[in-house]
Order: sequence, then C-alpha cells, then structure tokens
Amino acid sequence: VTERVLTVLEIVREGPAHREQPDAEDILQTALSGIWQRIEAAPKSCIMTRDEFKVFNFFQHQYQNSTAAEAKSRYWNN
Repeated sequence: VTERVLTVLEIVREGPAHREQPDAEDILQTALSGIWQRIEAAPKSCIMTRDEFKVFNFFQHQYQNSTAAEAKSRYWNN
C-alpha cells in the first residue's frame, strides 16, 4: 500500500463529499484488488499489514465471505 493510497483513504474517510475526489475511487479499488488477490493466493495464511488492513476494513462491506472473515481474524490475532 503506497503513501498515496493512505492519503486518499484519509481524505475519503472525512465524509461522503470527499469521496467525489477525482480518481479516489480508482486508487482505492486498485489497492483493494491487490490486497484481495494476495489473500486469495494464500487464503489460509495471508496476514495483512496494518496499511492493507486499513484499506480492506474501509471496504469490508464488499467482502463478507469466510475467506475475508478469516483474513480479518488472522490480522487481529497476529
């Protein structure tokens, strides 16, 4: 997760109006896609970094399956 992704995440967390920032959705969705690909590549062992978890948690409503639940659990247990 790049510094740019984290900056955009902080901006959009400020409220719905900030989600209208140009490219914000694309930047965050691209980061989320990379995180999810990493989880899917090692669904029983992948542990997200703190920054990955920030992005993943922001979009948690998009991933409500057992793989996502296990990934979140591994993050908190490590």
